[in-house]
Amino acid sequence: PLGVELDVFHPDAGTRSGDGRLDLVCAGRLSAEKQPLVAIEALRVLRSRGHEAHLVVAGDGPLAEDLRRRKARLPITFTGHVGSRRSLAALLAGAHVALAPCPVESFGLSVLESLACGTAVVTASEGAAPELLAPGAGLAAASTPTAFAHAVEHLLQVPVGQRRSAARHRAQQMPWGATVV
Repeated sequence: PLGVELDVFHPDAGTRSGDGRLDLVCAGRLSAEKQPLVAIEALRVLRSRGHEAHLVVAGDGPLAEDLRRRKARLPITFTGHVGSRRSLAALLAGAHVALAPCPVESFGLSVLESLACGTAVVTASEGAAPELLAPGAGLAAASTPTAFAHAVEHLLQVPVGQRRSAARHRAQQMPWGATVV
């Protein structure tokens, strides 16, 4: 089993905006099998439903340029590859919800890193990533923009402190120290 570096990926690694905006993050390789377009289109659905939402896409890959063109007036920040674990942790900890739309994930390290940062996650219901979730820490949804947007809205009904605590608690069950001997 894999694990997470709990001292780097921690809720104190970043700060969330206090301006009422919904901050989302999607971290991973920008390739067809990871389905990052689902995260972008989920943002579009959330905004059409009245949410003042912003998405940070952290990663690079063959779809990067196409995704930048498709953003079409959506509030999206593309960071490219984030080489520093501490910088990535700051992005994850600063988000309200992380999006992990890959339906063929074999583990989901970015999911576990988000949880360790106290950030609830919406994962694809297919693949291994849903096994990382726990009640209050995230939801699994079909890999469609509408299903992801609905899951985000459902998670937002859970009080922030409860979400953060549940996410961190789940990640604490999988530290590297318990998996690497």
